[in-house]
Amino acid sequence: MFIGTIAFLPLVNFHDLPPAGHQVFAIVALGLFHTTFMYILLYGAFKKAATGSIAVLGFVYPLVAVLVDFLAFGKVMNTEQMIGGVLILLSATAYATGFSPQKALRALRLNHEGRKE
Repeated sequence: MFIGTIAFLPLVNFHDLPPAGHQVFAIVALGLFHTTFMYILLYGAFKKAATGSIAVLGFVYPLVAVLVDFLAFGKVMNTEQMIGGVLILLSATAYATGFSPQKALRALRLNHEGRKE
């Protein structure tokens, strides 16, 4: 996180920063504590969860961030975010249920061949 801060520092527009020091502190604290907490949970899951589950967690995290943004600040999701959210949820559901396109096609072929007899 420190390296990222240094790397993006040249892009900061210091004229648009909040005027009050406590507001800047709140933004920094929010980023530090929430990001740190998320990484502690995520890296703790690495030891206990399957690789696929960790991948799903990684994909669901941005969706949760967008939903919290909506719930906390009323920021409405745009069409692309909604489509992405639906795709993330469908993918997570497919993983959780063990669905795969190959299995579905095989089942359709077997069902179709069974009807011919």
